[in-house]
Amino acid sequence: FNVFKKSIKAQLDSWDEHVLLPGKQREMQFKEEGSQLNVTFRNRQYSFPKDEVHLLEVTNTSTEQLAALLADIFFSKFKSYGVS
Repeated sequence: FNVFKKSIKAQLDSWDEHVLLPGKQREMQFKEEGSQLNVTFRNRQYSFPKDEVHLLEVTNTSTEQLAALLADIFFSKFKSYGVS
């Protein structure tokens, strides 16, 4: 259990204090310019420091999609320990 606990904590810590953006959102455009990530969503534009952003493989950062993403990440890590 301690191996899994450390793995789960490490993943969650990597997202902590970061902007989580849905990388698969069709209405969002992302453009890197130097150390900035510029985001256009509909008629609005945002700029973030690149190193403070995680683009996630989801279409929306809803609780449901984040939970499914975490489940996939955890399963792929735990699979090497024989968890099915």
